[in-house]
Amino acid sequence: MKIGIDGRALQGKRAGVGRYTFEICKCLDILLPDAEFYVYSQVPVPMPASSTRWHARVEPLRWASRLKSALWLKLRVSTLSSSDNLDVFWATATFSPTLAPRVRLVCTVHDLNYILAPESMSTPGYLAARMFFDRDMRKANVVTTISRGTADRLQTHFGLAVQGIAVPAVSALFRPCSGTEVASVLEKHGLEAPYLLAVGTLEPRKNFLMLLDAFVLMKKRYPSLPHKLALVGGKGWKNSPLTRKISELGKGQVHHLGYIGDQDLPCVYSGASAFIFPSRYEGFGIPVLEARACGTPIIASDLPEIREAGGNGPVYITPSIESLSAAVSNMLLSGGGIGDSRELPTWRAAGEVLADLFQREYATANNFKAATYVGY
Repeated sequence: MKIGIDGRALQGKRAGVGRYTFEICKCLDILLPDAEFYVYSQVPVPMPASSTRWHARVEPLRWASRLKSALWLKLRVSTLSSSDNLDVFWATATFSPTLAPRVRLVCTVHDLNYILAPESMSTPGYLAARMFFDRDMRKANVVTTISRGTADRLQTHFGLAVQGIAVPAVSALFRPCSGTEVASVLEKHGLEAPYLLAVGTLEPRKNFLMLLDAFVLMKKRYPSLPHKLALVGGKGWKNSPLTRKISELGKGQVHHLGYIGDQDLPCVYSGASAFIFPSRYEGFGIPVLEARACGTPIIASDLPEIREAGGNGPVYITPSIESLSAAVSNMLLSGGGIGDSRELPTWRAAGEVLADLFQREYATANNFKAATYVGY
C-alpha cells in the first residue's frame, strides 16, 4: 500500500495539527508495516520514522516553495505525486490536491474555525477555507475528525457524517514532574513560581486578551495573591492589542515565553498553580489534555470539544472577564483545584482508527484497478 501524506503541518515548529500528524504517522509506521509513505512538503521536514519506507517529497522549485501553503498544495502536489502510484492520500488538514481517480482520499477535519470563529483567522487562512473547505470535504472518500464535537458540528452545518473519530493524545513525556525537575526547567526559562499558565498561539481565538484583563482584575481584588501569568506559544496573528497589553503589564506580571518544546513543557505544566484555557472555540484542545496528563488543575471554556479533552476534572466556565477572574481567584484562595491524569486517550488508539480506514480504502482502490483492467 502506498500512502501519500500532506506534510505541510510538519513544517517549522509543530503546533496542534503538526503534532497530531506527526504522532499518528509514528503509529502508522508500526500498524502498517508493509506500507510505503510519501510525505509532501514545501521544505524539508523530519520524517516520523527512521525507515526506508518513508519518502520525503520536497518541493524542488524555489518559487513554489514560497507559495502560500494551501495554494502550493493545490498547484504542486498533483505533479509531485504523479509518479508515486499512490493508493491512498491522507489530507491531514482537510484540503487536498487533485489526484488520479483511483487514489482514495481520506480527509481529517480538525475544526470549523471559518464557520464558528472566522474573525480569529488569518486572512489567507480564511480565504482558503472559504474556497476549499466544503468542496474538499465532499470530494473525500472518507472524512474523519479529532472529536465527537467536531463530528456533530459537521453533521449540523454540512449534513455530513464522518467515518471515524481519531482523538488526539499526548506522549509519555507529559506526566507529573518532580520538584527538582520543575525547578531546573523554570530556571532555564527565567520563570518563578507561583504562576498561572496558558498555552496557545497568540491569536484571537485563544482569548488571551480577555485572560489578561481577568488576571488584572483578580490582582486588583486580591493583591495578596503573588501569582504571575505565563503565556507559552508562538506569536500568531491579529494580536497587536494583545502584544501591547503584555508589554504594558511587563514581566513583573506577565511572562511570554514563546514556543517551548515537549522536553520542557511538561515541567512548565507541572509547576503551574493552574492552567487556564479560555478559548472561544476549539476542535479539541490538546493543551488541556497535556495539562491533565501533568496533573495540573484546569480552568477551561465550557465547550463540548474541550470537555472531551479535559474530562471531569476541570472547572468549566463560559469565559468573561468577571467569570474568569472569579474562577481563578476561587481556585487559588481555596488551595488549588484537582488535577486528573486518569484514563487518557492514546495515540495508538487514534492511529488504529486511521490505519483501519487506510486498509479499507486500499482494498477499494485495488478493486478499482481490477475493474478498470477487466473493462479495458
